[in-house]
Amino acid sequence: MADVLRDLIVSGAVAPGTRLTEVELCRTFNRSRGPIREAIRVLTSEGLTEPLPNRGVRVRQPGIDEILQTFSVIGTLDAMAGEHAAARISDAGISHIGDLHQRMVAAFQGGDIAGYYQLNQAIHHAIWEASENKVLVQELERLNAWVRPYRFAVNIRVDSWRKSVMDHENILIALINRDGRRLGQILRLHLPGKADVLRAQLVVSPTQSE
Repeated sequence: MADVLRDLIVSGAVAPGTRLTEVELCRTFNRSRGPIREAIRVLTSEGLTEPLPNRGVRVRQPGIDEILQTFSVIGTLDAMAGEHAAARISDAGISHIGDLHQRMVAAFQGGDIAGYYQLNQAIHHAIWEASENKVLVQELERLNAWVRPYRFAVNIRVDSWRKSVMDHENILIALINRDGRRLGQILRLHLPGKADVLRAQLVVSPTQSE
């Protein structure tokens, strides 16, 4: 159940600020309260939803500055993971990422943004795991969990989506060459470099501009 709700939030089908109640979710998905309550607990722990004072939760709606600051931190940690991964990754690991990359490019060419996003995240996670730094992986997972909807949103524009694919071409080349310095440089700017695109996508609510 958490996966279903997470996908709806990440894709934008359930917008930031939307109020969710157990009763409505039970009715919508024809599920009992137990699985719904557990799904809400998981999403709240990930930072995708937040409790409301008068029962229920809402999809978290952070301010633009907070999102962009988080993008910057993720870029720094991504760079660190990339530098470590380039020195430690096996040939089999590179081959696996290469396969994910080809499937991701096919999703891009087919206009499958949901499939592209899933493969894109699988590539990033494979690089994190190859860093062999559990603390780094845990922190990247935590930060990425709640900015997922905004990572997804930056590829709505075709030019930004194409730029992401080009970045990933260079990421794969740097990995193949085991060039940690180059890989770190690309990853440091990969997400933060989309700040202007994200600003254009987000509609600032009164609470966000306070």
